[in-house]
Amino acid sequence: MPNSKIQHRRDEVRSDFYRRICKSWTWGRLSEEEQIKCADSLLRVPLEGTEDTMVEILHTVYAAFLDGTGYKPIGWREPAGEDHPKF
Repeated sequence: MPNSKIQHRRDEVRSDFYRRICKSWTWGRLSEEEQIKCADSLLRVPLEGTEDTMVEILHTVYAAFLDGTGYKPIGWREPAGEDHPKF
C-alpha cells in the first residue's frame, strides 16, 4: 500500500474516532477550551499499526485527557438540577 493510502487510512480512523467522541456525554461536559485542546492532542498523536491499534491509541489519549480533567464515571460535572437515576 503506497504511503499516501496509509496516511489516508490513518486520517479516516482519526476522523471516525473524533466524530464518535463528539457525540459522547463526556465530550459534552468539557469546556470549549478543553475540547479544542483534546482535539489538538488527538491530531498530534502518531498512529501506527492496524485499525484496532490506532483506535486503541486514540482511546488511550482521550482517556488520559479525561483523567487530567478529574473525570469520574458517576457524577462528573453533572449540571445542576439535572434528574439522575437513583440506583
